[in-house]
Amino acid sequence: RAALTQAIELLEPAGPGPSLCAAYANLAMDRLMAGQAAAGREWAERALELARRLEVPELEVRSLNARGLSRNDLGDPGGLDDLRSALVVGLRSGASFDTAVTYGNLGEPLWSAEGPASALANCREGLDFAERRGLTEMSIWAHNSSLGPLFDLGRWDELLERADEVIARDRAHGGRYVSVMAEAFKG
Repeated sequence: RAALTQAIELLEPAGPGPSLCAAYANLAMDRLMAGQAAAGREWAERALELARRLEVPELEVRSLNARGLSRNDLGDPGGLDDLRSALVVGLRSGASFDTAVTYGNLGEPLWSAEGPASALANCREGLDFAERRGLTEMSIWAHNSSLGPLFDLGRWDELLERADEVIARDRAHGGRYVSVMAEAFKG
């Protein structure tokens, strides 16, 4: 957080640019993850305006992601529209990593708004997208994101099989906290 704030203080006097836009978008996500969705939305809107002015699709995707998640956390159903727009921009522009992140971010709001079947379909699309591009970490996340919808759909055998895959793949790539979430769904 301190580094992001310092980066913005250093970059703003130089005027608009991709680095400043990225710093705004990253601070938006930081504020959101810290439980400050309103501040996250404000920073995301600054980032989005700048990304569009600079015509940098990757940063537009990142900014729409931050704004969509912030709006969702604030109870604004328009957050889902932002996430869908981020996906469209990402797919159109070829912003692979940010598009894979968007698939992951879209899952939970879809689950809440449209149910587990819609969320599961999104997870499968995200998994296919990430795997075709060799984005291993995002592929693991897509597998993991499918566990909740599978649980809600009562697809226990598939959930257990998928959880074991998540755990094995996560541990093979450093054993991050994703495997812990999969273990909880197995339980």
